[in-house]
Amino acid sequence: MPRIERPSQPPPTTNDHLKSWFSVLAVLIVGVVLLLVGSRLLLAVLGVGMGPMLVIMGIFALAGLHYVIWGHWLGAMIRQEEQQQAVQEDTKNGKS
Repeated sequence: MPRIERPSQPPPTTNDHLKSWFSVLAVLIVGVVLLLVGSRLLLAVLGVGMGPMLVIMGIFALAGLHYVIWGHWLGAMIRQEEQQQAVQEDTKNGKS
């Protein structure tokens, strides 16, 4: 009976990391546009200054930075763990 082997993963493409940074850049651009539009509306309608908007923007900027950094770290840890498991399975099955 033929032995069933785990299929190998395709090699990563070189543009994957660029796609993630383009997404971050797009979110930053949209965020700045929304901040500008929102601040103009608040100033015109409510007479509220930029202080509260800057505080809210700072909170969201910190949350976004945390999300990006933590996501990058977690992805690297998952890939590293999968590679270690693959090496352990290969050595367990007698491959070198």
